[in-house]
Formats: sequence, structure tokens, C-alpha cells
Amino acid sequence: MESAPKVNILLIDDHPENLIALEAILEGLDENLVKAHSGAEALRCLLHQDFAVILLDVQMPEMDGFETATLIRQRERSRNTPIIFLTAFGVNDTMLFKGYTLGAVDYLSKPIDSVILKSKVTVFVELFKKTLEVKRQATELKSMNSELRESEEKFRALSACSPIAIFLTDTEGKFTYTNPNCETFYNFQIGESWEEGWGKCICLEDRDRVLADWLRSIRCEQTYSSEFRICRTDNSLCWVHVRTSVMFSDNRQLLGYVGTIEDITERKQAEIVREQMIREQTAREEAEVANRMKDEFLAIVSHELRTPLTSILGWSKQLLTRQLNPTITNRALETIERNAQSQARLIEDILDVSKIIRGKLQLQIEPLNLITLIEALLETLRPQADAKAIQLESIFHPQVEIVCGDEQRLRQVIGNLLSNAIKFTSKAGRVEISLSMAVGNEGQGGHGGHGG
Repeated sequence: MESAPKVNILLIDDHPENLIALEAILEGLDENLVKAHSGAEALRCLLHQDFAVILLDVQMPEMDGFETATLIRQRERSRNTPIIFLTAFGVNDTMLFKGYTLGAVDYLSKPIDSVILKSKVTVFVELFKKTLEVKRQATELKSMNSELRESEEKFRALSACSPIAIFLTDTEGKFTYTNPNCETFYNFQIGESWEEGWGKCICLEDRDRVLADWLRSIRCEQTYSSEFRICRTDNSLCWVHVRTSVMFSDNRQLLGYVGTIEDITERKQAEIVREQMIREQTAREEAEVANRMKDEFLAIVSHELRTPLTSILGWSKQLLTRQLNPTITNRALETIERNAQSQARLIEDILDVSKIIRGKLQLQIEPLNLITLIEALLETLRPQADAKAIQLESIFHPQVEIVCGDEQRLRQVIGNLLSNAIKFTSKAGRVEISLSMAVGNEGQGGHGGHGG
């Protein structure tokens, strides 16, 4: 810790040996000893310095001790400085009265008793130091009070200008301060409890929840944050975001709560509009997807309907010529019947459009012979190939056996491949379809291809 600054002690005597003696007695105090050889010199010292005590010799030439004391008391700076008179002559009542009238605190006769002098000076030095400390503390307190008043004024100015409602409550939840926004829009009154203040303006649907949460935060000395609806003084219903923070003293003692109320009605309305726009956009996107799926479905359906119809028309035209032998006629009739049944099944699938759109169409898996299926398709499409003089060739692996699959879907896939091959092959061309074992797989499958 830093040592306290030294204080000044003024020694006034016209005899240097007396000043030396005084200095020797008081040097143990470790204070600043200022020596003056006359009253005039002492007055000059008092112009710029403050002294804890003045030791003043009564008998001095030109200006004695009483005259010097009179001038010392006339100055504002030294008016209350303690003076101890020192005299080598006897002290009578007249001198005592005159000295005390001039503000003397004591008389000491020479030769000076060092113990008495030192003890008396020590008392006035300690008193001076305490007086300085009191003045310092008073100055600091004044400065702190000034800063506090300035801080309070700034808070009130900011609070009054703030667009957000601000309030303070004590530890029991009673309002101790509300800014103009609190009073104007929510009619919170000083001294009201939180139940009275909140209870009269919270929307009925939110009231129980808000009051319960608010009470819980107060009991647990926790911060609070929530959004709810409030009915303002003009009876308009608005959304608010309320926040409160706990206020503690330096020793962590609960002082109360500071809170804010922010009107978030516009944000809530914007969120509602945004959610509605998102829902509308999602609905549009779902409708667009459904339309695309419908278009794709119609394109596939038109192709699927055309394939068996082409075969039926082709064989029908040949039957109308009445130039076919009985064997070919029976084959033609069988082909027409088979394609008519295929088209009937396809129409049944078309009628169940909702299942196809939702992707819930189930496959009918059963054992089937791919060679028989492909040969039947070739017979179905042969009139279409003969019309363009296209040669149809098939190559089947001898080890291909029964496989598991959906016969109708495989018929559609393979039929589409063959139909496209015939369609995009030049006249007098060749279309080849081959079926082989899938290498590396435990199961068996087919591989189809076409050329022209």
C-alpha cells in the first residue's frame, strides 16, 4: 500500500536555535516541517500551502505573535488552522485571553517539554489527516452522485425516447418504473403487481400460460422471454415479445427485474403471409408435378394402346382378304384375341389412374416362360413388319428356363422395344431379338435388342 502523504507543520520563531530545537523534537513524526523566521515570512508560506498546525513564538520583533495570528485568521485559507503559542515569559490571564480570542488552541512555555509538544502536535496532525480524508471522500461521493444523477438522467431520456416499452419491478414483481410507452399502450401503473398489470391486458387464450411462466421465473430468479398477445389501451390486439432480466447488487443480492415489451405484430403478420405463400407455392409445385406425371402417363398409355391395336388391325386386314389358309387364319384369330385381352387389361389399368399417379401400382410376380412370351409378341407384330418388308429374327439361349416376373409388364416392355425397332427400321431391313443368360447372377433374366 502507498504511504499517506506528509502534512505540513509551520514553525515560526525569530531565533534560529529555537527553530532547530523544535525541528529536533518533531522530526520523529516524519512530517514536512516548514520554518519561518518572522511573521511576514510565515504569511508568505501560508499563501501556497496548508498546514496541520502552526507553532508560533509570541515575542518577535517588527510583528509579534499576536499580530501574526491576527493576520493568519483574516485569511480564508488559514482561518481554521490550529495555532500553538510558544513563549519564554510567564503567561498571565490577559495574554491567555488575547491568545484564545485569536484562535489559539494552547500555550506552551519555554523551555518546551518535548513529550508534551510532540503529543499535542501529533493530535493535530492526525486530525488534519482525517479531515483531508473526509474531504477526499466527500469529493468522491459528490462525483459519484453527479455521475449517478447523470446516468439516471441518460437512462430516463433513453427510456422516454425508446420505441420499446421498458419497466422495472421489485423482488415481489411490483412495478417501480414504467416508461411512457408502458403507460400509453399498456397502462401499467407504478405499484401494481405483475398479476394486476399483466392480468388485465394479456389475451385470454394466453393468460394462464404467460402468468404461470412469469411466476416461475420470478420464484427461480431467472430471466424470462416469451411471445404472446396483448390487448392495448385502444382495445387493439397485438403480438409482443416480453423479456426480463434479473438485477443483482454487488454482493449478489436480488434487487428486482428489468423488462422490455417489443411490438412484433408486423413480424407475426409477415410470418403468416410467408407461410401462406410457402403453402401456395408447395401446392403449385405439387400440381405441376401431378400434371407432368399425368402427361407422361398419357404418353405411355397412348403408346401401350397403339401396340395391340396395330396388331389387331393388321391381322384383321389380312383376314378380310380371305386368302389365308386355315392354319394362318387360326393364328390370326388367336393373335387378335390375345391382343384384345391385353388391351382390355391395359384399359383396366388406365381406369385405376390414381394408383399409377401415387406410385402404388403393384406387380403381379409369377413364373413365366420368356421364350413363349417373345414368340407371341413377334407373331403380334409380324403384320406391322411385313408391311415394311422387315425380316424378324430371334436368337434364344438354349439354357433359358422359367423366370419370375410380371407377365403383363414384361409384355409391355418387350412389345415397346419391338414396336420401336420396327417403326425406326428402314424398309426391307432386319430386326433381331436375342435372349441369353445373365452372366454373374444367381437368377436368370433376358436381354433384348434390335437392329435394322
